[in-house]
Amino acid sequence: MRSEDTAVTQFGALLAAFAESPRILDAVTRRLDELGAKVDAIAHRLPPALASVSEAARRLGLSIPTVRRRIKAGELPTVKIGARVLVDLSAIKPVVEEDIAVLAEQARRSTR
Repeated sequence: MRSEDTAVTQFGALLAAFAESPRILDAVTRRLDELGAKVDAIAHRLPPALASVSEAARRLGLSIPTVRRRIKAGELPTVKIGARVLVDLSAIKPVVEEDIAVLAEQARRSTR
């Protein structure tokens, strides 16, 4: 094959790929829209990061006075907006099984 024929063949392949790009772009756009809808659905199910004292108590399974005591002791992170004190639930580390075992062992050792 001559170099001119090779160049023409490559140019033809490039044009074919370029002609296919709107279809590919549409498919990518549809997929991004689907994924965006899924992310929105998940975000709607997540609790808000900031919660009132009573809402934080409900979500944490604690009484309102206990939440207030923990706020005063600095054990729960808060944000003050105007006169409202909101608990920053996003800053609270979830308790995992390994942590419970470590804490239980520490408690046993401290009572001996």
